[in-house]
Order: sequence, then C-alpha cells, then structure tokens
Amino acid sequence: MLGYLLISYFSLGAAAGLQARPAVKWPYVCGIGLVLFSDTLIAFSEFAAWKEGNFLILPTYYLAQISLTLAIMAKSRK
Repeated sequence: MLGYLLISYFSLGAAAGLQARPAVKWPYVCGIGLVLFSDTLIAFSEFAAWKEGNFLILPTYYLAQISLTLAIMAKSRK
C-alpha cells in the first residue's frame, strides 16, 4: 500500500509540473488528485475498516474520469 501511495503522489506531482495550457493542465491535475482521493478512501475502507467515506468513492472516481476526459479533449483542440 505504501508503494502504491508513493507512486500515486509522484504521479500527482508530475501532473502538477506539466508545462501545458491551463485548460489541459488543471483538469488533468484535478483528475489525478480525485483518483488519488478515491483510492485512498478504498484503502481506508479495505485495510482500516473505516466505512464512513464509502459514499464518496464512486462519485469522486467518476468525477476524476470526467476531468481526465476534459483534459484529453482540450489537448486535442488547438
């Protein structure tokens, strides 16, 4: 789990360091951050038996996918 978290935070840092237009960069950073948040909630649920945040798992995951899709669509536009 620690290895996964390290890779996830590295990915978030790499996304924040992107040299891209704001219309591409910020939806991408938000999407990666939301994936990290959703996966952290899953880890708490599975490994720490903390179930109070379960209602946020799917909404944050879906919002992350939408944000990443918006970033990809903005990247394909010139």
